[in-house]
Parts: sequence; structure tokens; C-alpha cells
Amino acid sequence: AARAMVVAVAHLFRHGQRSPYPPPLSESAAGPSIWTSRLSPPAESWNLTASAFDAQHLTPHGAALLRHLGQYLAVDYRYPDPCAADVTLIADGTSFRDVQSARAFAGGFFGRRSCSAARAAAIVEATAAAQPLLLPLVSDDVEAGCAGPSEADVLRSFGGDVDALAAAYKPQIDRVGSLLGCCSAEVCDRHGLGRRNCSLSDLPHTFHPGRYYSYFDGALSIAGYYADAWMLQAVSGVEPFAWGELTLSELSELYRVHQRVMWLRASLNAAPGR
Repeated sequence: AARAMVVAVAHLFRHGQRSPYPPPLSESAAGPSIWTSRLSPPAESWNLTASAFDAQHLTPHGAALLRHLGQYLAVDYRYPDPCAADVTLIADGTSFRDVQSARAFAGGFFGRRSCSAARAAAIVEATAAAQPLLLPLVSDDVEAGCAGPSEADVLRSFGGDVDALAAAYKPQIDRVGSLLGCCSAEVCDRHGLGRRNCSLSDLPHTFHPGRYYSYFDGALSIAGYYADAWMLQAVSGVEPFAWGELTLSELSELYRVHQRVMWLRASLNAAPGR
């Protein structure tokens, strides 16, 4: 029988580990927040400058993992000379951490060979002005002029009941709220609950069209944000992550809330627990 032959391989992956975005209604991921009186690790804990931290650049761990991925694939595909490989690297030129990721990957794939600097310089940085047809492929942002799905469209993707979806993750939401000490009277008042203390699970959900990274604010969004921020701490070597009050196993369980919030934007909604 004829043997199959690999003609081409395409790898699609997002950027490496970065510093967190600021939490909603906050200016910095390390500064004061209405969600908690506890301070999060500053830029130096991530081995980043203040400007790199605030711009969500790759952490040193994030860059190292991309280099290792490049090294692994160069070995896995058994290239006698990676410099001779027909490889094209494309990155979102509108996102510096994506360009950083491509450069780190190239550094691992080509190693210290003579072609390494030239291959890194040849990375295609897709922007609206340069390679506009490639930008939708590599960008994780909303395309200009695209309104995105309506609330009804998003609701149809998971059964139509945001409160029921949040209830399925109430143990995780309550655990995040407990770690944060949330919620203050200010937070509760902002969410129409009056000036009293409430729990994170009490916060209602409001739809925001076009905000693909979190269509609904409220309990799911906030619990998902902090679970993601703590996971970024853990995988970036920031110690102690989550103020030292979670094990990796517990953090992985909380991270399911962030996964679900991300699924909402991609319409990849399975039943809770699947």
C-alpha cells in the first residue's frame, strides 16, 4: 500500500503567558480594586517592568515556554537542518505579545544557528495596513465594523439562562468571592443591590454587545477574571499565587469558570461539567 506523506503542517496557537489585564472597573492588575482590599503582586514579582506589566507583555516564563515549544517541534519533525525548512511564521502585528511569542518560538525552533536572526526578522506581522487578509486569521480581537452577536444569539448558544449557568458554578464563584472578601457596599450599589454588603454570587448579569471577551458582567465575569489572573501567576512562577491560599488542584477547579466565560465568546458551550 502507498504510504501517506505529510505535505504541510499548520500550527495555530495563541500568545504565551502574559501579565493580567486590570480587573473590571480598575486601573491596574496590581493596584487597589473595588473587588478586594488585598493587593495583587506588582510588576517586579513577574520580572517585568511597570510598562511591560501594564501592557500585558509576555512574562519570562511565557517566553521560555514558547522557546521550548519551538525546540520540541524542530526535534519532533526531525529536521536535519531547521534553517533549510520551509517555515513561515505569522503573528498579529497589532499585539506586541503575539510578536514576542513568534520571536520566542523562532528562537527555539532555529536555535543558535546562522539563520536564527534572519528568520526572526522575517516573521510576518499582520496588520490592517500590511497583510490585511491575514489579520483576521491571527488576531483574537473583534474585526473593525463587526458588531458581533446579539444577546439572543449568545443566549441560544448555551440554553438561554445566565443565572442557571452561574448557579452551575456557584461553588467556584463563592470560593473566589471568599478569597477576595467580596463584595463591598460600593460594588453592591453599582450592581443595583443597594448600599449593603453582598456576595459575589448575588451580582446580576448584564449583557454587553461587542465585548467578546466577557459578554456578561457580574458573578461569572469577576470569578472568571480572578481565576485567570491567579492561574497566570501560577504558570509565570509568581509565588505565592492567590495569596498562598489555593493548591494547584483547587486553582484548576476555579479556572473552569474562566474557561466557561471564554467559551461564551466562541460558542463552544457544552453542558456544565463536560
